[in-house]
Amino acid sequence: MERVNIFEVGRTKEGVIENPAGFFMKVNKFTEKGNVVFIYYPPGTGNELHSHEDLETVYYIVKGKGLVTIGDETELLKEGDVVFTPRNVKHQVVNDGDEELIILEVTFKYP
Repeated sequence: MERVNIFEVGRTKEGVIENPAGFFMKVNKFTEKGNVVFIYYPPGTGNELHSHEDLETVYYIVKGKGLVTIGDETELLKEGDVVFTPRNVKHQVVNDGDEELIILEVTFKYP
């Protein structure tokens, strides 16, 4: 059994990749059909509007709050919120708050 504690990863940054946009990611590949990704957005960081041809994604907001865009909709999401992003739909996350935003992302891959 592979186990990862999302809060320990965030503190140690062990195995965490820094994105050029200023946020951090820890990818855990549990199966060929999908991944579990922990994403840490410091205040003022975010990713670009983008889409994936072969992935659907579920975001669970673990800590903090931020603006999440999926398609034509943008909403402020907070701790405990869950959203789904279909494949080929543009999406973006921006931490416009003053504390770290932690998202648990689960991806499902299409062949």
